[in-house]
Amino acid sequence: MQTDRRVAAYLGRVLTGVGPIGTCFQVAPGVLVTAWHVLDAAAAGEKGDILPVDPLGRGPARQAQVQSVDPVHDLAVLVTGDPLEASVKGLAASDEVIKATAVLITGVADVVDPGHNYRYLDASGRWAGGTTRDDRIALGRVTSSDVMRGMSGAPVLAGELVAGVVSARYNSMDGWGRDSVWVARTEDLVPLLNGTCDVGLARQGEGASPKTDIFAIVDALLNMEAITDEGGRREVLRQLPPNIAAAIPYHAVPRLQVLAMVRTCLGYPDGLKELLDVIRAIEPDSNAMRQLDATAARAFPHLLGYGLRRKLPGTREVRS
Repeated sequence: MQTDRRVAAYLGRVLTGVGPIGTCFQVAPGVLVTAWHVLDAAAAGEKGDILPVDPLGRGPARQAQVQSVDPVHDLAVLVTGDPLEASVKGLAASDEVIKATAVLITGVADVVDPGHNYRYLDASGRWAGGTTRDDRIALGRVTSSDVMRGMSGAPVLAGELVAGVVSARYNSMDGWGRDSVWVARTEDLVPLLNGTCDVGLARQGEGASPKTDIFAIVDALLNMEAITDEGGRREVLRQLPPNIAAAIPYHAVPRLQVLAMVRTCLGYPDGLKELLDVIRAIEPDSNAMRQLDATAARAFPHLLGYGLRRKLPGTREVRS
């Protein structure tokens, strides 16, 4: 079947041997977020556990590894070497979402309808503020009558930004608290992403926070054919000075491998320059190489020797 283009390409399903058990979404290439209890129910709630995921809008399954977990706040981060087609546009601070803001949740739908199955469902609702559970766990809250089983781990969208992650729907037996959906806060998600990717929180009146210098270079590298291919990364390592290459740890996930390359190279006086020179020799005169040069010059001009009005390779002029 063809991909359902009505479904955002950053949405995925967390799978078990008998089918989908929850929803996930991609915050950066190869970096997925879901609710921790979804992984726990799949017997994969520990760091290092591996389980399959696939696109919510249809597509092949791929393996993802649990990178970090926060059972208290019901959040988990996974990494995969086969990213989904897109990533969310950013995260909004949960505590700053204005009450009654319209929100949208899209995820796996466990609908009881004999003879039929439904791959996903859109659930609209309103941001209803928050609460504190057991005097220690801050939560957001959404009111929606359409959130279904399977939507745990789905992003709560306020406009184009993720305002939280679906944790649970409160099923009232007596009508009190009806249609309440508990939401894990983005304020608790960001620390869990540290070290894997850099996704900041948009504050009121702001766009998404800028990425740190290291992650900007990682993103630029991942746009290059010489880096996205595993054979290309091995060739880059072979061409680096032996002392630098030997210090770079191996990761099967491309993003983590590239992050390790950049961080290691930054630990040597000319390491970043050596890395750029090697990649330039493999992929010269490409638009991606020019973008990488410009990104590196903005981020670390002192390491590359770029002073005032120093010309960059492939550019007219750069001021620092």
